[in-house]
Amino acid sequence: MPSGKRNIIFPERKKGLYLNMTPMIDVVFQLIIFFMTVAEFARLETEDVNLPVADQSRVEEVVPVGRLVVNVKKDGTIVVSKMHLDLKTFGTLLKGEVLKHRTKSGEIKLEVHVRADRETEYGRIQDIMLVCAKNGIWQLSFAALPEEEPGRRGAALPMGKGSGPPIRIAAVGGEK
Repeated sequence: MPSGKRNIIFPERKKGLYLNMTPMIDVVFQLIIFFMTVAEFARLETEDVNLPVADQSRVEEVVPVGRLVVNVKKDGTIVVSKMHLDLKTFGTLLKGEVLKHRTKSGEIKLEVHVRADRETEYGRIQDIMLVCAKNGIWQLSFAALPEEEPGRRGAALPMGKGSGPPIRIAAVGGEK
């Protein structure tokens, strides 16, 4: 191209570094979408229950890969992923989950995490534990809140009724 004419389509750039922000903006938008999706799935897992208080609880450090969150309301209603289930339907759902999480060696890599209201009758929790045992699930954990300080009723519920971080208080079972 002759030196006296300018290229209109590709004007000459200044010499130096050129930083293209488009890929970085794309990545930021992808991260925003990812975190919004994850937050929605986490919200679907939990139900508004008034968790019990446990004096010897510990925060769950590692969340297992295969985990089914079972919410039990005050009246004993079982809720899994916003679906209200009776005990028989829960057993059927659990069988399907067991099939999905069974390894080639026959081991079941599934934990059932029970979030029960503090006023739920123990018999309802016992029924859920029995259904789990019948399906070969021996890894159970129960959500609870840390011990309340005297004189500060409800202090363990900073984000609303029952929405504080669940704390693992027990792992029941082991090898079959």
